[in-house]
Amino acid sequence: MASYTAWGIDYEGGLSIATLQANGVQFVCRYLSGGLPKDITKQELDSLLGAGIAVVLNWETYGQMPSSAQGAADARAAQQEAATLGLGNAVIYFSADFDPTGMTDEINAYMSGVASVLGKDRTGLYSGYAGVHAYFDAGIGDYGWQTYAWSSGQWDTRAQLQQWNNAVVWDGTQVDQDRATTIDYGQNPQAIEDLDMSTQSSNGTASISFRMGSVSTLQITTDSSPLELRVVLSLDTGPWVQNGTGGTGTNASFYTVSNGFATYTLDGSHVASCGGVTLEAQGAGSTAKIFSVTGF
Repeated sequence: MASYTAWGIDYEGGLSIATLQANGVQFVCRYLSGGLPKDITKQELDSLLGAGIAVVLNWETYGQMPSSAQGAADARAAQQEAATLGLGNAVIYFSADFDPTGMTDEINAYMSGVASVLGKDRTGLYSGYAGVHAYFDAGIGDYGWQTYAWSSGQWDTRAQLQQWNNAVVWDGTQVDQDRATTIDYGQNPQAIEDLDMSTQSSNGTASISFRMGSVSTLQITTDSSPLELRVVLSLDTGPWVQNGTGGTGTNASFYTVSNGFATYTLDGSHVASCGGVTLEAQGAGSTAKIFSVTGF
């Protein structure tokens, strides 16, 4: 059975944050096109991120992919528009919004043009099964978003996003429904993949460090109870520690996570300039797994 890490929608705008939250939206896919009315604005972006809703960028003018040269030109335009949003390093998907059967060479040529501008690690394709499959086989980009349309029930498991339903209407606005199959699906803010951490001895401690600019929530599972955890943030001004009850200071106490999972929320005022995070654990042979990390 497939496992999904997040649920979202793609749409042309016009929905309130309240509507998105009421429908359990964790991420949205929003448009870049060089100035069409459907494009995401900086104000909308800030509102979404402020509400804890991740944003995926998708370039689409008319959904066609005529040539490698056009792919490069569209990538330059998409990069410029993303930079004006403050997302100049973001992954950007490009839409092949047509039946890809018999068109995979043309799609790959266009996407090769995109990758020549953005780089493989920031390039994503939206298409049906044949398009996504051929694109990944060719090694053109790192990200894929497959629609159920033109796919005959097949899913390429390398695609990080799946559009599994469409033409749903919320508050008078049509939306398509999407789901993520991995923690990192090219969203903003950037995610980090699953990390495992184990104590070194029955009385020992272990730590793991990672960098992703700013981190707001860690969801943690344990295979035994209790496991004591704390988060240490490395700021420009020195270390700052927060425990489970919100205390601060370098001597802040650990807090206990019972068997199962817990959500640890950091104070945004302190992590805005955070460059690194260390998660420390101690317990009697416990293992902790971070299964989701989201940022601002």
